[in-house]
Amino acid sequence: MSILDNNFVFLDVETPNHQNDAISSIGLYIMKNNGEIIEEYYLVNPETYFDDFNIQLTKIDPKMVEDKPNFVQIWEKIKEYFYDAIVVAHNAAFDINVLKKCLYRYHLSDPFDRYMCTYRLARKYYSLPSYRLNKLCEYFDIELETHHNALCDTKACFDIFMYIHDQIELSSNDIYHIRH
Repeated sequence: MSILDNNFVFLDVETPNHQNDAISSIGLYIMKNNGEIIEEYYLVNPETYFDDFNIQLTKIDPKMVEDKPNFVQIWEKIKEYFYDAIVVAHNAAFDINVLKKCLYRYHLSDPFDRYMCTYRLARKYYSLPSYRLNKLCEYFDIELETHHNALCDTKACFDIFMYIHDQIELSSNDIYHIRH
């Protein structure tokens, strides 16, 4: 059985401030075990303040999200993807922790327990000077259209994952389990 026989949710979130407990945008690249690919991107009203640093980094400001759905409304649209799926992110600890904090903040259950991290996979299998998303894209000749755009970063994460899988043939030994 190939690891690709699983459902995957590739994920990237952007945050409005240094608290990292709210989301201003979320990108998903869903790869179902039947080969279907679904892309989703949402600007999210984080219902909190923005730091100047985060505005500069993500190019998302309060005006852009003031009339957008909040996290609960977005979660209702996307939560089904997370059931029986492996979540994959670059520096997954960050994205998953932010997502879990949002779920906790709104008293929502979290449906995932398995994840993979392209940062950790790259460190495990390659000796490179940097494992940042943009640097891995350079090393592996992967297009990264707009760094810190959640959908672009998610697509790059997917491409990095597939590149590593094609080189290494990833296995269940590369899956981590979330402690609840």
